[in-house]
Amino acid sequence: MKNQELHNKLFPKEKALLLSEIRNLDFSEDLNRKDTEAFTACCYRMVLMKSETFCIEGEQCDIVAFLVSGHLYSSYKVKDIEYVTRLFLPPQFRIVSDFVSSLRGGVASCTIKSVDKSILICMSIHDLDALYFTHPHLIKIERMLIVKNDIANSQAMEFIRRHNNTERIRAFLKLYPEAFKYFTKTVIGSFLGVDRREVSKIYVSS
Repeated sequence: MKNQELHNKLFPKEKALLLSEIRNLDFSEDLNRKDTEAFTACCYRMVLMKSETFCIEGEQCDIVAFLVSGHLYSSYKVKDIEYVTRLFLPPQFRIVSDFVSSLRGGVASCTIKSVDKSILICMSIHDLDALYFTHPHLIKIERMLIVKNDIANSQAMEFIRRHNNTERIRAFLKLYPEAFKYFTKTVIGSFLGVDRREVSKIYVSS
């Protein structure tokens, strides 16, 4: 991992995008230049091509990432049937992580896979923990980025899932029209809990 980090330094524009996201957080005024420099110094760039994985269900995963560009989704399998649990797409949902893994000793509960070329800024949770002793405000970055993303995702899904199948698909199409360009109808259907044929029918008629 260390060799990977050394050879994957952040590009200036990508670093600026991450810092812009941090400055939009409620506590940003508490951070100084040394805090943000220490934070970005422990970040590294990752590029995933189509079908490559960010983490794999049942394996170790102690990384949280900021999605610069691209699209991913998380899923788990039961008897070879894939159940999609989350979609990661900018600009709404940029934080890529298996949050449950932090509660399970770093073991991922889902597989997170890229559906196209995706660029991520990665942060090791262990590296961040080490920085908290000298930069205590940094603990807010990790927690707030994850919590902000999780709340936004939960609110959107709560709105969508209150509807019947047809209304659910139409609501998702209205909220995230770009998602249909990147995710298959099967993935979207699994995420919404509906048959892919229903998704296709509504999408074609819209």
